[in-house]
Amino acid sequence: MRRRGTVDALADVIGATTVGIGAGLSLDPIRCAKLLGLPGEPRRSRAIGLVDVVLGTMILTSGRVWPRRRWPVLVGREALHLVIVNEYRRQGNAQGALTMCGLFLVDGIATVLMYRQEASS
Repeated sequence: MRRRGTVDALADVIGATTVGIGAGLSLDPIRCAKLLGLPGEPRRSRAIGLVDVVLGTMILTSGRVWPRRRWPVLVGREALHLVIVNEYRRQGNAQGALTMCGLFLVDGIATVLMYRQEASS
């Protein structure tokens, strides 16, 4: 039972972080993107932010507010990571791209854990 709580807590942290960063990119794409090392086109940053807000909200509410599993939303977030890696690559920010690849791996582990948890329930 402890593992279930840990995996759920991890998903909640991922969801809340995603909403927070997404809100920043959506509301102030220039400043927030600059802080994240993505000073490119504000429309692209805002679009990424809006998708982040939607995915983060879905992660936080899936299985609670509406009867859906959380792991497919985490997979969607993984796909967004690849889009962001490409943004860093496009802007020549190798460190940002590597950092996002690391986050991709960490979130991938969380996604697998969530899948296993939900498949067993």
